[in-house]
Formats: sequence, structure tokens, C-alpha cells
Amino acid sequence: MISIQQIRKSVTILVMSFFVVIGNSQNLVTNPGFEQYATCPYYVSQVSFSLGWMQPTHGTSDYFNACLGVPFSVSVPDNQFGVQQPSGGNGYAGLYAFYSPDTFTVAPDNDHEYITSELIQPLQPGKTYYAEFKVSLAEASKYAVHELGMLFSMTLPVRNDEFAIQYTPQVTNIPSAPLNNKSGWTTISGCFVADSAYEYITIGNFRTGINTMYTHVGSQTSNLHYSYYYVDDVSVKAMAKPVIKADSIICGVNTISILNYDSSHQYIWTTGATQQTIVTATSGYYLCSVFNGECWVSSDSIHVTVSQPIEFSLGNDTTIDFCLATNYILKAGIADSSGYNFEWSTGATTSAISITSYGTYMLTVSDSSGCKSIRSVKISDACEGDLFVPNAFTPNNDGKNDSFTCYGINIGLKDFSIYNRWGERVFQTSNMADGWDGKGAPAGLYVWKGCFL
Repeated sequence: MISIQQIRKSVTILVMSFFVVIGNSQNLVTNPGFEQYATCPYYVSQVSFSLGWMQPTHGTSDYFNACLGVPFSVSVPDNQFGVQQPSGGNGYAGLYAFYSPDTFTVAPDNDHEYITSELIQPLQPGKTYYAEFKVSLAEASKYAVHELGMLFSMTLPVRNDEFAIQYTPQVTNIPSAPLNNKSGWTTISGCFVADSAYEYITIGNFRTGINTMYTHVGSQTSNLHYSYYYVDDVSVKAMAKPVIKADSIICGVNTISILNYDSSHQYIWTTGATQQTIVTATSGYYLCSVFNGECWVSSDSIHVTVSQPIEFSLGNDTTIDFCLATNYILKAGIADSSGYNFEWSTGATTSAISITSYGTYMLTVSDSSGCKSIRSVKISDACEGDLFVPNAFTPNNDGKNDSFTCYGINIGLKDFSIYNRWGERVFQTSNMADGWDGKGAPAGLYVWKGCFL
């Protein structure tokens, strides 16, 4: 009886070339589920029929797809190694993790198989990547290995034999327990920071036979002594750093937010906060890290400037005798006024102004960031005012006493009105300089009413 391995040795490897259309998917693996094929597989050693995949060594890796529809061959789910539904879709690949044609009870020889694919685009050095693939131990396998991995390389890791590729894979499972699941799929995943612009991935057992950890699991379907795995759902994705944005320089507080927030991931800020947006009242550097269950990736730190409100005073409300003090100085109570902008309610733009009258004065002080503070002070006049109002006038155009006008010293006018004997208003003004000329009014008795400041 001829063994399956002997049949496999007689197969010539067929390598197909093709073009890949890059879509919007973040997965950098071409044909990650082995769904697309150039030719439906019909025999062993045809993994290269699956678009984007190849055999890097003389090992004879296999391709399984439901398109064949022939049980106990290379079909899906029934094939010569067992019965296994794909993790998804209709296809998967298969390879020996180790193999020996002889009966053995110790670790076997160095005979391994691999599958390789060129990435859609090279990795970016310094960037964090999350990679995973799923494996299922075929029912015909007598042994389960403890470790399978994914190797990233700059060039195709070619060997002109069937021995182990002796490189350390960047992604591997923790080899503490055997990969012995024959009824379902086990996910092998991990994160790493690319140190080179890797272009290829290779999946398999990267330990030599003598260094391979294995466990005897037994098989009732085969007298062959090997560990054979199906492989499906291969993925390589870049882990995006949190993109954080802060407000422009503002007063009091600043809001920092994650623009590419993903609610399925965990986030933590340098402040200890875990939400999408934080508010800070302190200037400094802020950083956020994201965790997807496998990888921690940190954002580039962002410097936030919080401009504090300007503290100054114009003093308390006060009373000034403007009859004596004709040049009173109002100034902002700031020790160093350089770097600030000043805007008084009078229109002045200096840090201090001279006032000569009572009223409410307001000052706005702003810094280079636009942060503003406003203060006001009320100035009252203690100087006594004098009001002069005549009791008669003669509007005869002789240039003497022709209009009725009030006069004041240190007095302002709000309203001045004159009424006739019937209570009708015949004149009104709010300007002290205006007077009533009496035109059209008969001689007689008139009453005035005024409101003065």
C-alpha cells in the first residue's frame, strides 16, 4: 500500500501569477480565507491554486475547497485527512507541522510544510500590527504540536528541501498546551512592531523536529505518523494610533478628543481617564493608548495650552472732587502690563487713562491667545454744582436776553422743558447750550421743569 506522503512527493508544484486589486479592507492578506482560486483543487500539493498563496519550500502543502465536491479527496468538508467545516466560506489550506514515514514514539524528523503569501503592501517600520490565523488539527493526525507561528520576511523564505525554516516567527501561540482541537478552530494571534518593510508572511512550524513540542492525541482513521493542520482566516492589520485633537488655546479649560474612537476597544489617557473626550484646565502634554484585546498602541503626545483668565483690578468704586482734581488716573492693577492688550470704554488702548469727569469706566484686558477679563469702576463727583436759571427774558432781537437759557457749573443736563399756563409743553431739550427763543408764543407766565446731573 502506497502512503499519502509518497503520492505527494511525485506532484509537481504549479505556481500561478495574478494581479491583486486593493480594496478598502484593512486586511493586508490577499485571499485570507482561501476562497478565490485559479483552478479548483483536484489533488494534493495544490495550495498555489488558491490565489495569492504558494509553497516556499519543497513541502507539498494542500488546498481544500468545496468546489470539488468529491468526498475523501481535497474537498470540503470531507477530505482525506478528516471532516472539517471551514471557519468561513468554502476553502482552507493544509500543511504538515511535522512528519515521518516511520513509526515513532519520540519527536520526529525535520520534515515540515508551509504556506506563504505576499502582502498587499509592505509593512511600515515602527507601526504596530495585529496578526492572526486559525488552525484545526485534522482527524487523521496522531500528534498535536504545541506551537505554530506566522513569520514576516522581506523576501520569500525559500528552501530547496522539506526541512524546517529556522527563523523566529513574529506571531506565535504560547506553547504551553497542544493545539489539539479536531472539532473546531483555534485562533493564533499576536501583536508586534514592524522593524522592517516586510512583504511576505509564512505559516507553519518553525522549530526543528527535535525541538518541536508535541503531544500524542491518537487517531482511529490513519496509521500514518504526523501532525497535520488545516489553516483558515489569515489576517494582518495595522493598529491605528489614537488620533487626538485639542481646542485652540482658550481660557480656563481645554477639550481633548479621540477622532478615530472605536467603542469596541479600550482607551486610557495619561490622566487615567478612559472616555473618548477629556477636559483639562492644565497646560501640558497628553497621550492616549488603545487596547484591542491583544495590542497596546499609544498616540503621539499632544501639547495643550490652557490660558488662565487675567487677574486685575480697577479698585473700588470711589468719589472724586473734580473741582479740585482735574486729572485723575485710572489704571489696571497688573504688575507687568507687557504682552497684554487694553481696551477702555472711552476708546483708549493704554494700561492707564486720565479722567476728568464722573461716570462708569470699563476696561477689557486680553492676552495673545485672546483670553479676556473685564472689570469696571464707578466714579462719583464730590464737587458741588451751581445752577443759574433766569426768571424772565425779552425775545425782541436786540441782542440782549433774547432766549431763555439755563446755565450750570459742574452740572449736566438730562432734560429741560417749558410749559404754558395750560400745561402744554412748548420747548424741550437735553442740551445745556440750547435755549428757548419764544417765537410765536404770547407774553405771559410760563413754567420750566428740569432734570440735572
